[in-house]
Formats: sequence, structure tokens, C-alpha cells
Amino acid sequence: MIESPLLNELIAEKVAEERQQALLNFLEARFGPMPVDLLHRVKDVTKADRLEQLTKQAALCSDLESFRQELGGLRK
Repeated sequence: MIESPLLNELIAEKVAEERQQALLNFLEARFGPMPVDLLHRVKDVTKADRLEQLTKQAALCSDLESFRQELGGLRK
């Protein structure tokens, strides 16, 4: 199989988009409609390990504000 940096990048972007959407769906199910600024901040996170950490935090946080604080403490 031929390695393609462009193809790998496109796949990584698609996976990140899917994880972002899953995270947003999870948050919306728990806390209701997402504020626009929070939508944008989640979509700015592209690294798989960060998205995984945020998903775990979304499951544990008591409210949207505590998730927002965790999101602010994480880098893209």
C-alpha cells in the first residue's frame, strides 16, 4: 500500500470532525442546546487524544460550565 501524506491528513481531519460531532451530541443530550461559542471551541480541537479527554470530561462534569473550564485548559 502506498503511503500518502495528503490522504492521511484528510482521514485525520474526517476522524476529528466525527469525534467533535459525537462530543457535541453527547453534551447536547446532557445539557441541552450548545452555546455558539462552545460549538466553535470544540470544533477548534483537532487532536484525537484531546477529543478523547474532553469526551471523558463531558461524561464526568456536573454542568456545562465545568466542561467549558476543562475545555479552556486544553490545547488543540
